[in-house]
Amino acid sequence: MLPLFGADMGSRLVVLVGGSDRGFLDFVDDWLARQESRGRLTELFRHWVLVDQL
Repeated sequence: MLPLFGADMGSRLVVLVGGSDRGFLDFVDDWLARQESRGRLTELFRHWVLVDQL
């Protein structure tokens, strides 16, 4: 299990990644960080968890 963003997020986001491909793990972490900086993860959270309209 890879806890992304550490304590930087108000809630935990965990992604299960099989294997030991460090390059892929870095790619996933970087992609999620970019999406968070653009506010996209907040939008998705509101839509899928809070069931709001995007």
